[in-house]
Amino acid sequence: MKKRRERVKVLSLEMVVGNHGPRRKYPAAASIARVWNLENPLLSVSASTVRRDLRTLGLVSLKRPRGPKRVVGDERKRLFFAENLLRKGKKEVDRTGLTDAKYYDSNCHGNTREWCIKGEHPSPMVKDTWAPRVHVWGFIAKGIKFLVRIPSHKPTSASYKRFCLIPLVQHLAKCPGGKDVIVQHDGDTAYGTEEVLRYLSSKGIKSLSGWPARSPDLSPIENMWAIVSKKVDFFGPHDVEELWRFVRRAWDEIPMSTVNSLALSFHGRLKKCVAAEGRTITTKGCGGKKRARGDDGK
Repeated sequence: MKKRRERVKVLSLEMVVGNHGPRRKYPAAASIARVWNLENPLLSVSASTVRRDLRTLGLVSLKRPRGPKRVVGDERKRLFFAENLLRKGKKEVDRTGLTDAKYYDSNCHGNTREWCIKGEHPSPMVKDTWAPRVHVWGFIAKGIKFLVRIPSHKPTSASYKRFCLIPLVQHLAKCPGGKDVIVQHDGDTAYGTEEVLRYLSSKGIKSLSGWPARSPDLSPIENMWAIVSKKVDFFGPHDVEELWRFVRRAWDEIPMSTVNSLALSFHGRLKKCVAAEGRTITTKGCGGKKRARGDDGK
């Protein structure tokens, strides 16, 4: 047993470098058991035995964080951004409003599995290559959520100002504390131009520029998109106008308590980013766990 556990530990910690970076060569108990059984055909073990060995050795099974492929310098820039923003204090960070653009289409992106009676076939997930789609832009901050439909072409500073910022500024003027928010801009070159920053400044609204590239894990608005996507999948729209109507409806149905929980999770995400030295973070524990589902925990 001692010899087996020593070998199990070696296999569990063995690394391999692929196109997507370093990872465990044998990430699952079943793969470790398979290697052991090939090496020791007369002393075969099951995956459950290997799992017990791993626990005894003090190892735990953790979910691998998902994220975009990084390029050289990304982690350093993310760390620099997070540290600088945290120095301004939690009150300043909590004033930040997060923005993002998103494409929705009428295809089903919901559950990939379903329970069926034995012998019965599961319902198909039909994918339409040319499915109707809409391009939307959203903004969330404490006590504020805002969504507009925008043209489906590459944005320019002029179109960003016209379709996103001017309606947003008008909306903020009606919201309590709307003038105090700091508007974050995505990394697209059209979003952080002098024209854009000058316009917001003329309206008395601060901008948060320098957003690090490939950092969706830092932005809680990604959770809003996920909530909307799940609701839109349930509705099953058939054309562009119906799709936009359902996206709008799903967005409006998200309670403000969920929006606040997500918006205020930005500070926790920055702290996690610093602790991870700029690497991709998991957002679990950054905001209200139950409220982030969009059903207010009920």
